[in-house]
Amino acid sequence: MTTATKPDSATQSPETGLNLPALIDSANRQLQDFNNKGAHFLCPLTITDIPKGCQPVVVYTTIDPDPKNKEVYSKWGGDDDDHQDGQRQVELSGVGLRKISNMLGISWPYEKCGRIDDGSNPNRCVYRMVSQRTDYTGQVVEFPGEYEIDLEVLTQEFTDKYTAKAGAFERWLTDDKKKSKVPYAFVLAKRENSVQQWIRDCVKRDILQKRKHMVALAQTGAMLRAIRSKGFRQTYTADELKKPFVDIRVERVKSQAEIAAEAERASEAMYGKSGVRKKEAVIHDVDDGVIDAKATTIPEHGEPGPTPEQSRRADFQAAEPGQQATILKTLIKQKGYAGKTTGDIAAWSSADRLAFYDQLVGMPDKTTDAGSRPPLPFEK
Repeated sequence: MTTATKPDSATQSPETGLNLPALIDSANRQLQDFNNKGAHFLCPLTITDIPKGCQPVVVYTTIDPDPKNKEVYSKWGGDDDDHQDGQRQVELSGVGLRKISNMLGISWPYEKCGRIDDGSNPNRCVYRMVSQRTDYTGQVVEFPGEYEIDLEVLTQEFTDKYTAKAGAFERWLTDDKKKSKVPYAFVLAKRENSVQQWIRDCVKRDILQKRKHMVALAQTGAMLRAIRSKGFRQTYTADELKKPFVDIRVERVKSQAEIAAEAERASEAMYGKSGVRKKEAVIHDVDDGVIDAKATTIPEHGEPGPTPEQSRRADFQAAEPGQQATILKTLIKQKGYAGKTTGDIAAWSSADRLAFYDQLVGMPDKTTDAGSRPPLPFEK
Protein backbone atom coordinates (compact mmCIF):
# COMPACT_ATOMS: atom_id res chain seq x y z
CA MET A 1 0.00 0.00 0.00
CA THR A 2 1.33 3.45 -0.97
CA THR A 3 0.52 6.84 0.49
CA ALA A 4 1.26 9.94 -1.59
CA THR A 5 1.14 13.58 -0.62
CA LYS A 6 -0.49 16.28 -2.76
CA PRO A 7 1.12 19.60 -3.72
CA ASP A 8 -0.11 22.97 -2.49
CA SER A 9 -1.25 24.76 -5.66
CA ALA A 10 -0.51 28.18 -4.15
CA THR A 11 3.27 27.72 -4.35
CA GLN A 12 3.74 25.14 -7.08
CA SER A 13 6.90 24.94 -9.15
CA PRO A 14 6.29 26.21 -12.71
CA GLU A 15 8.36 23.34 -14.14
CA THR A 16 6.67 20.39 -12.41
CA GLY A 17 3.69 21.86 -10.59
CA LEU A 18 5.09 20.65 -7.25
CA ASN A 19 5.28 22.46 -3.94
CA LEU A 20 8.38 20.64 -2.67
CA PRO A 21 8.54 22.14 0.87
CA ALA A 22 4.89 21.24 1.45
CA LEU A 23 5.44 17.70 0.17
CA ILE A 24 8.45 17.19 2.42
CA ASP A 25 6.52 18.55 5.42
CA SER A 26 3.58 16.25 4.65
CA ALA A 27 5.88 13.22 4.30
CA ASN A 28 7.55 14.01 7.63
CA ARG A 29 4.14 14.20 9.34
CA GLN A 30 3.24 10.78 7.94
CA LEU A 31 6.55 9.37 9.16
CA GLN A 32 5.89 10.78 12.62
CA ASP A 33 2.44 9.16 12.66
CA PHE A 34 3.99 5.79 11.83
CA ASN A 35 6.66 6.35 14.47
CA ASN A 36 3.94 6.91 17.08
CA LYS A 37 2.47 3.53 16.11
CA GLY A 38 5.80 1.75 16.60
CA ALA A 39 6.37 0.94 12.92
CA HIS A 40 9.60 -0.58 11.58
CA PHE A 41 11.48 2.21 9.79
CA LEU A 42 13.67 1.48 6.77
CA CYS A 43 14.49 5.16 6.22
CA PRO A 44 15.36 8.26 8.29
CA LEU A 45 12.57 9.50 10.56
CA THR A 46 12.90 12.94 8.97
CA ILE A 47 13.84 14.06 5.45
CA THR A 48 15.13 17.53 4.71
CA ASP A 49 15.69 17.56 0.97
CA ILE A 50 15.10 15.52 -2.19
CA PRO A 51 16.36 15.93 -5.76
CA LYS A 52 14.83 18.60 -7.96
CA GLY A 53 11.95 17.34 -10.09
CA CYS A 54 11.05 14.53 -7.66
CA GLN A 55 8.45 14.05 -4.95
CA PRO A 56 8.63 11.95 -1.74
CA VAL A 57 6.13 9.12 -1.30
CA VAL A 58 5.67 7.31 2.01
CA VAL A 59 5.23 3.59 1.33
CA TYR A 60 4.49 0.82 3.79
CA THR A 61 3.52 -2.84 3.91
CA THR A 62 2.87 -5.56 6.47
CA ILE A 63 3.99 -9.18 6.67
CA ASP A 64 1.61 -12.00 7.61
CA PRO A 65 3.14 -13.71 10.71
CA ASP A 66 1.35 -17.04 10.06
CA PRO A 67 3.80 -19.50 8.40
CA LYS A 68 0.85 -21.15 6.63
CA ASN A 69 0.58 -18.08 4.39
CA LYS A 70 4.19 -18.51 3.20
CA GLU A 71 5.46 -14.99 4.00
CA VAL A 72 7.45 -16.26 7.00
CA TYR A 73 8.77 -19.59 8.22
CA SER A 74 9.64 -20.92 11.66
CA LYS A 75 13.22 -20.17 12.61
CA TRP A 76 14.10 -23.79 13.29
CA GLY A 77 12.01 -25.52 10.65
CA GLY A 78 9.90 -28.19 12.32
CA ASP A 79 10.53 -27.11 15.91
CA ASP A 80 7.68 -25.35 17.68
CA ASP A 81 9.45 -24.51 20.90
CA ASP A 82 11.68 -21.55 19.99
CA HIS A 83 10.07 -18.50 21.49
CA GLN A 84 11.00 -14.99 22.47
CA ASP A 85 8.97 -13.58 25.34
CA GLY A 86 6.55 -16.46 24.92
CA GLN A 87 6.14 -16.01 21.16
CA ARG A 88 7.38 -18.01 18.21
CA GLN A 89 10.29 -16.51 16.30
CA VAL A 90 9.95 -16.46 12.52
CA GLU A 91 12.09 -15.40 9.58
CA LEU A 92 10.99 -13.75 6.34
CA SER A 93 10.55 -16.23 3.48
CA GLY A 94 11.32 -15.54 -0.17
CA VAL A 95 7.69 -14.47 -0.65
CA GLY A 96 7.88 -12.04 2.26
CA LEU A 97 11.22 -10.63 1.11
CA ARG A 98 9.90 -10.06 -2.41
CA LYS A 99 6.90 -8.27 -0.92
CA ILE A 100 9.27 -6.00 1.01
CA SER A 101 11.58 -5.50 -1.99
CA ASN A 102 8.62 -4.54 -4.22
CA MET A 103 7.61 -1.93 -1.66
CA LEU A 104 11.17 -0.59 -1.62
CA GLY A 105 11.38 -0.51 -5.42
CA ILE A 106 14.24 -3.01 -5.38
CA SER A 107 15.22 -4.93 -8.49
CA TRP A 108 17.40 -8.06 -8.63
CA PRO A 109 19.56 -8.11 -11.81
CA TYR A 110 19.67 -11.73 -12.96
CA GLU A 111 23.19 -11.50 -14.35
CA LYS A 112 24.56 -10.61 -10.90
CA CYS A 113 22.57 -13.13 -8.84
CA GLY A 114 22.95 -16.88 -8.45
CA ARG A 115 24.75 -19.75 -6.79
CA ILE A 116 28.50 -19.13 -6.59
CA ASP A 117 29.83 -22.46 -5.24
CA ASP A 118 30.63 -25.28 -7.69
CA GLY A 119 27.95 -27.62 -6.30
CA SER A 120 30.41 -30.46 -5.69
CA ASN A 121 29.63 -30.65 -1.96
CA PRO A 122 26.04 -31.85 -1.38
CA ASN A 123 26.12 -30.45 2.17
CA ARG A 124 27.06 -26.89 1.17
CA CYS A 125 25.48 -24.09 -0.88
CA VAL A 126 26.61 -20.48 -1.30
CA TYR A 127 24.32 -17.95 -2.98
CA ARG A 128 24.77 -14.30 -3.97
CA MET A 129 21.99 -11.75 -4.51
CA VAL A 130 22.49 -8.12 -5.55
CA SER A 131 19.81 -5.50 -4.86
CA GLN A 132 19.43 -2.28 -6.82
CA ARG A 133 17.21 0.64 -5.85
CA THR A 134 16.93 4.42 -5.97
CA ASP A 135 17.21 5.84 -2.46
CA TYR A 136 15.44 8.91 -1.07
CA THR A 137 18.20 11.20 -2.43
CA GLY A 138 17.54 9.95 -5.97
CA GLN A 139 20.83 8.05 -6.17
CA VAL A 140 20.88 4.48 -7.54
CA VAL A 141 22.52 2.23 -4.96
CA GLU A 142 23.54 -1.41 -5.15
CA PHE A 143 24.06 -3.86 -2.28
CA PRO A 144 25.40 -7.39 -2.64
CA GLY A 145 24.59 -10.15 -0.17
CA GLU A 146 26.03 -13.66 0.16
CA TYR A 147 24.72 -16.51 2.30
CA GLU A 148 26.17 -19.96 2.95
CA ILE A 149 24.40 -23.07 4.21
CA ASP A 150 26.62 -25.86 5.52
CA LEU A 151 24.59 -28.83 6.74
CA GLU A 152 27.53 -30.25 8.73
CA VAL A 153 27.76 -27.04 10.75
CA LEU A 154 23.97 -26.95 11.16
CA THR A 155 23.96 -30.55 12.40
CA GLN A 156 26.27 -29.61 15.26
CA GLU A 157 24.29 -26.43 15.93
CA PHE A 158 20.99 -28.33 16.09
CA THR A 159 22.54 -31.04 18.29
CA ASP A 160 23.70 -28.42 20.81
CA LYS A 161 20.31 -26.72 20.65
CA TYR A 162 18.26 -29.85 21.36
CA THR A 163 20.69 -31.03 24.01
CA ALA A 164 20.12 -27.76 25.85
CA LYS A 165 16.37 -28.14 25.35
CA ALA A 166 16.43 -31.65 26.76
CA GLY A 167 18.11 -30.31 29.91
CA ALA A 168 15.51 -27.57 30.21
CA PHE A 169 12.60 -30.00 29.69
CA GLU A 170 13.94 -32.30 32.42
CA ARG A 171 13.90 -29.38 34.84
CA TRP A 172 10.41 -28.37 33.71
CA LEU A 173 9.09 -31.86 34.52
CA THR A 174 9.70 -31.09 38.19
CA ASP A 175 8.04 -27.67 37.97
CA ASP A 176 4.24 -27.75 38.27
CA LYS A 177 3.91 -24.45 36.38
CA LYS A 178 6.01 -25.53 33.37
CA LYS A 179 5.29 -29.25 33.26
CA SER A 180 2.41 -28.78 30.81
CA LYS A 181 4.73 -27.05 28.31
CA VAL A 182 6.99 -30.10 27.89
CA PRO A 183 6.36 -31.81 24.49
CA TYR A 184 4.73 -35.21 24.84
CA ALA A 185 7.39 -36.77 22.59
CA PHE A 186 10.04 -35.78 25.13
CA VAL A 187 7.95 -37.14 28.02
CA LEU A 188 7.81 -40.52 26.26
CA ALA A 189 11.54 -40.40 25.52
CA LYS A 190 12.29 -39.63 29.17
CA ARG A 191 10.03 -42.47 30.31
CA GLU A 192 11.84 -44.94 27.97
CA ASN A 193 15.34 -43.62 28.74
CA SER A 194 15.80 -42.60 25.11
CA VAL A 195 16.43 -38.84 25.40
CA GLN A 196 19.51 -39.10 23.17
CA GLN A 197 17.41 -40.75 20.47
CA TRP A 198 14.87 -37.92 20.81
CA ILE A 199 17.71 -35.43 20.24
CA ARG A 200 18.91 -37.33 17.15
CA ASP A 201 15.39 -37.54 15.75
CA CYS A 202 14.84 -33.80 16.18
CA VAL A 203 18.17 -33.00 14.51
CA LYS A 204 17.45 -35.40 11.64
CA ARG A 205 14.02 -33.82 11.09
CA ASP A 206 15.36 -30.27 10.93
CA ILE A 207 18.38 -31.15 8.77
CA LEU A 208 16.10 -32.97 6.33
CA GLN A 209 14.04 -29.78 5.93
CA LYS A 210 17.19 -27.72 5.42
CA ARG A 211 18.52 -30.17 2.82
CA LYS A 212 15.19 -30.26 0.98
CA HIS A 213 15.09 -26.46 0.62
CA MET A 214 18.84 -25.74 0.80
CA VAL A 215 19.17 -23.65 -2.38
CA ALA A 216 15.98 -21.68 -1.72
CA LEU A 217 17.05 -20.98 1.87
CA ALA A 218 20.49 -19.86 0.69
CA GLN A 219 18.88 -17.53 -1.83
CA THR A 220 16.52 -16.10 0.80
CA GLY A 221 19.42 -15.58 3.20
CA ALA A 222 21.37 -13.75 0.49
CA MET A 223 18.35 -11.56 -0.31
CA LEU A 224 18.00 -10.64 3.36
CA ARG A 225 21.68 -9.70 3.60
CA ALA A 226 21.41 -7.65 0.41
CA ILE A 227 18.66 -5.48 1.91
CA ARG A 228 19.59 -5.74 5.60
CA SER A 229 21.35 -2.38 5.32
CA LYS A 230 17.82 -0.96 5.32
CA GLY A 231 17.34 -2.16 8.90
CA PHE A 232 15.94 -5.70 8.73
CA ARG A 233 16.55 -8.22 11.49
CA GLN A 234 17.04 -11.96 11.12
CA THR A 235 13.97 -12.90 13.16
CA TYR A 236 10.72 -11.34 14.37
CA THR A 237 7.84 -12.31 16.63
CA ALA A 238 4.17 -12.33 15.62
CA ASP A 239 3.46 -9.11 17.56
CA GLU A 240 6.37 -7.33 15.88
CA LEU A 241 5.10 -8.28 12.43
CA LYS A 242 1.71 -6.73 13.18
CA LYS A 243 3.45 -3.38 12.79
CA PRO A 244 4.10 -2.08 9.25
CA PHE A 245 7.45 -1.63 7.53
CA VAL A 246 7.81 1.97 6.35
CA ASP A 247 10.10 3.63 3.79
CA ILE A 248 10.40 6.79 1.69
CA ARG A 249 10.40 6.35 -2.07
CA VAL A 250 11.43 9.14 -4.42
CA GLU A 251 9.40 9.40 -7.62
CA ARG A 252 10.43 11.57 -10.52
CA VAL A 253 7.74 13.98 -11.72
CA LYS A 254 7.58 14.89 -15.40
CA SER A 255 7.94 18.55 -16.27
CA GLN A 256 5.23 20.43 -18.17
CA ALA A 257 7.47 20.35 -21.26
CA GLU A 258 7.82 16.55 -21.05
CA ILE A 259 4.06 16.14 -20.65
CA ALA A 260 3.46 18.33 -23.69
CA ALA A 261 6.00 16.36 -25.75
CA GLU A 262 4.34 13.07 -24.80
CA ALA A 263 0.93 14.45 -25.77
CA GLU A 264 2.33 15.48 -29.14
CA ARG A 265 3.79 12.01 -29.73
CA ALA A 266 0.47 10.42 -28.78
CA SER A 267 -1.33 12.71 -31.21
CA GLU A 268 1.06 11.75 -33.99
CA ALA A 269 0.53 8.07 -33.20
CA MET A 270 -3.24 8.51 -33.54
CA TYR A 271 -3.47 10.98 -36.43
CA GLY A 272 -0.09 10.79 -38.15
CA LYS A 273 1.96 13.78 -39.18
CA SER A 274 -0.67 14.72 -41.73
CA GLY A 275 -3.24 15.24 -38.98
CA VAL A 276 -5.66 12.74 -40.55
CA ARG A 277 -7.13 10.26 -38.06
CA LYS A 278 -6.27 6.60 -38.62
CA LYS A 279 -9.12 4.29 -39.49
CA GLU A 280 -9.92 0.78 -38.36
CA ALA A 281 -9.82 -1.48 -41.42
CA VAL A 282 -10.80 -5.11 -41.77
CA ILE A 283 -8.71 -7.41 -43.95
CA HIS A 284 -10.44 -10.57 -45.13
CA ASP A 285 -8.27 -13.62 -45.79
CA VAL A 286 -10.03 -16.23 -47.94
CA ASP A 287 -8.71 -19.77 -47.60
CA ASP A 288 -10.68 -22.71 -49.02
CA GLY A 289 -13.90 -20.73 -48.87
CA VAL A 290 -13.45 -19.77 -45.17
CA ILE A 291 -13.28 -16.06 -44.42
CA ASP A 292 -11.03 -15.08 -41.51
CA ALA A 293 -11.51 -11.44 -40.55
CA LYS A 294 -8.51 -9.79 -38.88
CA ALA A 295 -8.71 -6.27 -37.55
CA THR A 296 -5.74 -4.00 -37.98
CA THR A 297 -5.11 -0.27 -37.69
CA ILE A 298 -4.33 1.47 -40.99
CA PRO A 299 -3.96 5.24 -41.28
CA GLU A 300 -5.17 7.12 -44.29
CA HIS A 301 -1.69 8.58 -44.52
CA GLY A 302 1.54 7.56 -42.81
CA GLU A 303 2.81 4.33 -41.22
CA PRO A 304 0.61 1.35 -40.15
CA GLY A 305 -0.51 1.33 -36.53
CA PRO A 306 0.32 -1.33 -33.90
CA THR A 307 -0.67 -4.95 -34.50
CA PRO A 308 -3.26 -6.61 -32.22
CA GLU A 309 -0.43 -8.51 -30.49
CA GLN A 310 1.41 -5.26 -29.78
CA SER A 311 -1.78 -3.66 -28.50
CA ARG A 312 -2.48 -6.60 -26.16
CA ARG A 313 1.08 -6.42 -24.82
CA ALA A 314 0.68 -2.68 -24.22
CA ASP A 315 -2.64 -3.33 -22.45
CA PHE A 316 -0.90 -5.91 -20.25
CA GLN A 317 1.89 -3.47 -19.33
CA ALA A 318 -0.67 -0.81 -18.41
CA ALA A 319 -2.67 -3.17 -16.17
CA GLU A 320 -2.37 -3.24 -12.37
CA PRO A 321 -0.37 -6.11 -10.78
CA GLY A 322 -3.56 -7.92 -9.75
CA GLN A 323 -4.99 -7.62 -13.26
CA GLN A 324 -1.71 -8.84 -14.76
CA ALA A 325 -1.83 -11.86 -12.45
CA THR A 326 -5.37 -12.67 -13.68
CA ILE A 327 -4.23 -12.39 -17.31
CA LEU A 328 -1.24 -14.67 -16.70
CA LYS A 329 -3.41 -17.29 -14.96
CA THR A 330 -5.77 -17.23 -17.95
CA LEU A 331 -2.82 -17.70 -20.33
CA ILE A 332 -1.47 -20.57 -18.22
CA LYS A 333 -4.75 -22.45 -18.73
CA GLN A 334 -5.00 -21.44 -22.39
CA LYS A 335 -1.47 -22.57 -23.23
CA GLY A 336 -1.47 -25.66 -21.02
CA TYR A 337 1.65 -24.38 -19.21
CA ALA A 338 3.01 -27.27 -17.12
CA GLY A 339 5.69 -25.38 -15.17
CA LYS A 340 5.44 -24.18 -11.59
CA THR A 341 5.16 -20.58 -10.40
CA THR A 342 6.55 -19.41 -7.08
CA GLY A 343 4.54 -17.25 -4.70
CA ASP A 344 1.86 -14.71 -5.58
CA ILE A 345 2.23 -13.61 -9.21
CA ALA A 346 0.93 -10.14 -8.30
CA ALA A 347 3.88 -9.78 -5.89
CA TRP A 348 6.46 -10.43 -8.64
CA SER A 349 8.34 -7.54 -10.15
CA SER A 350 6.76 -5.96 -13.24
CA ALA A 351 9.74 -7.13 -15.33
CA ASP A 352 9.21 -10.76 -14.21
CA ARG A 353 5.49 -10.61 -15.02
CA LEU A 354 6.16 -9.13 -18.47
CA ALA A 355 8.83 -11.77 -19.24
CA PHE A 356 6.41 -14.54 -18.19
CA TYR A 357 3.69 -12.95 -20.39
CA ASP A 358 6.00 -12.97 -23.43
CA GLN A 359 6.92 -16.58 -22.74
CA LEU A 360 3.28 -17.69 -22.52
CA VAL A 361 2.16 -15.71 -25.57
CA GLY A 362 4.92 -17.36 -27.60
CA MET A 363 3.61 -20.83 -26.77
CA PRO A 364 1.00 -22.57 -28.95
CA ASP A 365 -2.53 -22.85 -27.55
CA LYS A 366 -3.41 -26.03 -25.71
CA THR A 367 -6.28 -26.56 -28.19
CA THR A 368 -6.32 -25.88 -31.92
CA ASP A 369 -9.90 -24.67 -31.66
CA ALA A 370 -9.30 -20.94 -31.18
CA GLY A 371 -12.96 -20.33 -30.51
CA SER A 372 -13.02 -22.66 -27.51
CA ARG A 373 -10.33 -20.96 -25.46
CA PRO A 374 -11.38 -18.53 -22.68
CA PRO A 375 -10.98 -14.88 -23.70
CA LEU A 376 -8.26 -12.86 -22.00
CA PRO A 377 -9.52 -10.15 -19.61
CA PHE A 378 -8.76 -7.34 -22.07
CA GLU A 379 -10.41 -9.26 -24.97
CA LYS A 380 -13.83 -9.42 -23.29
